[in-house]
Amino acid sequence: VVFAHLIRQLHREDPNRRFLILAHRQELISQAVNKLLEVWPEVPYGIMSASLRRFDDAPVLVASRDTIASEKRLNSLAGIYLTVIDEAHHVGPDGNTLLDKAADTRVLGVTATPYRMGQGYIYGNEDHHYFSNVAYEIKLPKLVQQNYLARLSAFAVAKEAVINAREVK
Repeated sequence: VVFAHLIRQLHREDPNRRFLILAHRQELISQAVNKLLEVWPEVPYGIMSASLRRFDDAPVLVASRDTIASEKRLNSLAGIYLTVIDEAHHVGPDGNTLLDKAADTRVLGVTATPYRMGQGYIYGNEDHHYFSNVAYEIKLPKLVQQNYLARLSAFAVAKEAVINAREVK
């Protein structure tokens, strides 16, 4: 929802701007399209995904990173104003070779998990950080308060309820 609002605002400022949203799974491509349409029903979008059998071109392009990685398709990305990487925690510490090949573009990584086990946060000023800082952050209590998330409830299983299934006959 956050990047959908941002893209809509940037497009309103200059309708000639092009945007790319990269996702690594079919479900995330569909989710991004649904959120774009929820925020901006008249969004001029297209999908580029081999698994969805769509090879559109549009001012707002939602694409599979694997589908768009061909040299021909990368060359068609000239003039992309902003690239949004969904699930940005998948971008390795060495960066994103796909974006390194693409034309000049601003990059926004979005993720609910900005921490990578064994490497720490995906943002910072060290060599292993592809992203330099956090543009927007919201904490879990605020999301619960705004009814985006349910309150967390946890229950423990009573110790005497745990059995060894091999011993049961």
